[in-house]
Amino acid sequence: MAVGIRKRPILQGKDAERFIERSQKNETFMREHAAKKAKEYYEKLAHPKQ
Repeated sequence: MAVGIRKRPILQGKDAERFIERSQKNETFMREHAAKKAKEYYEKLAHPKQ
């Protein structure tokens, strides 16, 4: 089965800045979300429901 390789556009100027900014915001959000989920998980382990 042949798969075509799609060339990605090269981002320049404002588009590149927006892309980098969005990527950084997303990375920050994911890091905070993962930390929150880990904290909730460890709290559940420390205080199991009876």
